Amino acid sequence: MALREKAEIFWLNKREYCIIKSPVFGNVVMIEVGATMVGSMIQTYQGTNVKKGEEKGYFKFGGFDSCPVI
Repeated sequence: MALREKAEIFWLNKREYCIIKSPVFGNVVMIEVGATMVGSMIQTYQGTNVKKGEEKGYFKFGGFDSCPVI
């Protein structure tokens, strides 16, 4: 039933980006792409700094939600 109503879940991708300030490379854009069946991307970090190896976020699987497509 879901495929009959929302078949576009197979070709729409979710995208989010953030700018990483690197002392070596300057500003670097990190683009996150959630493909087939990713409903949204959840950003879990707090503040403006993320340390190497720490969780920044995760992909939430399943259908569409209210998260905008960029």
